[in-house]
Amino acid sequence: MRKLTLIFSSAFVIWSVGCGQNAGPPAKHPWSSFKVGSYVKMRMTSVMNVAGRQMNTTSEIKQTLVELTATQAVVDLETTVMGKTTTTRKEYPLSVTDISTSIPNLPSASSVRGKKTGTETLTVGGKSLSCKWTEASVTQGAMNAATKFYWTEQIPGFIAKMITKTTGGANSEITMEAVEFLAK
Repeated sequence: MRKLTLIFSSAFVIWSVGCGQNAGPPAKHPWSSFKVGSYVKMRMTSVMNVAGRQMNTTSEIKQTLVELTATQAVVDLETTVMGKTTTTRKEYPLSVTDISTSIPNLPSASSVRGKKTGTETLTVGGKSLSCKWTEASVTQGAMNAATKFYWTEQIPGFIAKMITKTTGGANSEITMEAVEFLAK
């Protein structure tokens, strides 16, 4: 669990820090410019090597905007792991706030190393999209996480792809990418 916290909190820090003008995350909320019914389906694949054993996992997460008010976006999260699907509902305030204080064990922005940025065209759901990306590494204790994070304002939720590789303790590579979306 600690390893997953490092992976996702590192990715958040790398994305939120951004790396220069127009390279960081957009100032608007990732659901505020879409209409109800918009969705994105993400596929996450992970390969972990623990004590000499390789474990492969694939899961899917479909996020659907079900309500949008002046103050919040309500998103249904349908997660399928190993054939079992669960649905939860998440309310996101539309105000731009510093949410880093709500993430446990979040690495500091000063721990980000080797920052690079750029643009690249990715194909998502058969559509070519111009995406911005940020790439960097974070070390926390004996663990290192290197992440490349792609985003575009054309996809609900903005996330197009994220690749995180970790070393130290158990080695892993996790890829989360948008495979389908509907932007209303």
